[in-house]
This record gives sequence, structure tokens and C-alpha cells, in this order.
Amino acid sequence: FSNYAYFGYPLLRNVFGETMLAETVLFAVPFTITIFTLGTYLLTGESGKRGSRFSVSGKMLPVLAAALFGILFGLLDIKLPSVVTTGISDLSKCMCPVSLILTGYVLASYRIKELFLSARAYLIAAIRVILFPLLTAGLLWLIGLRGSAFVIPVFITSMPVGMNVVIFSEANGKNSSAEARICFISYLISLITIPIIFGILQGSVS
Repeated sequence: FSNYAYFGYPLLRNVFGETMLAETVLFAVPFTITIFTLGTYLLTGESGKRGSRFSVSGKMLPVLAAALFGILFGLLDIKLPSVVTTGISDLSKCMCPVSLILTGYVLASYRIKELFLSARAYLIAAIRVILFPLLTAGLLWLIGLRGSAFVIPVFITSMPVGMNVVIFSEANGKNSSAEARICFISYLISLITIPIIFGILQGSVS
């Protein structure tokens, strides 16, 4: 799963504006629900246990409830008090710095040398931030999609690996060193790929 929310949304808002961000949040709701249900199930290792059944963890219910309420309020055009909307808007501006602090906190526990010495991490990271967006962009372009219908899927697939792979593993007492390497390398590669991809996306909507 890509880090399209905490890492990507601030970038998208700054480059394409609030309207594109709102469309992306709505488009990404199924991905968010999948991450906090099936993603949690897979990353915590429950899927490998004999007789285990898929279930939604109680820890994930607030996230799912917030996503569903957001959809409901948006579809019904429910207006919230200004104090609420202002508070939510101010909190949303913290997404990028908080996510970067969290990323640094997790990666700081590993030696720099360990983070770089993994061919597998480079391969997976390259697939995540290079191959996936290229395939998505090529397919959408061939079928004639333009504008936000083109930008949003390519944007989501171009983001680096989400920190959930590390956080979920750590929360369940599992070794997350391999996941940390992949995240670290994907962020490094994305420093080069994201400006290029965003430049192409800007050209597609101009």
C-alpha cells in the first residue's frame, strides 16, 4: 500500500489545490477501508495462522467510522459548525510534518548501513514508485482518461510505501527491519520520481 494520505495529500493540495484533494479523498475511500481491514489482517500475520478468520480489529473501527461519516456528510452536503471545520482544517495541515516525524522515529532505530544494504528493498521500492505509476498512467491514457480521472489514480500509485507495514508489524511484536528498509528506499527514490510525475500530471490537466 502506498502512503497516499499522510505523505501524499499535503503534496497534492499544494500542487493541485483543495478541489483535487477533495476528489482524491473521496476516490481513495475504498483504499483506506482496505488498508485498515484486509491490510491489517495481512500485515499482522493473522492470515498465516491456521483457522484464522478475517475480522475487523476494534482498533480500526474509529478510522472506518470516520471514513464512513465523511462519505455520508459529503453526499448529503451536511454543513458543520465553523469551529469544527476550522479545527479539522488546522489539524489536516499537521499531516505532513507528523508523518515525517513518525517516519524518522521508526527509521532512527535502525543502522544506516542496514537500511541501504538490501537488493530486495531496492527492487520492491522501484516497483512501488516507478513501475506501478507508469503502468497506471499508460493504461489510463490508452483508454482515454484525462483530468482528475487520470491524475488521481496515478498520484496514488506514485507515492512511496506506507509506514503501516512497519507500524502494524511493530504493534504485533514482529521484526519490521525488512519493511523499514523498503520504506526508507522507496522514500529516497520518490524524492526523484515524485517531482517528475507531478510535473507530468500538471501538464495533463493544464
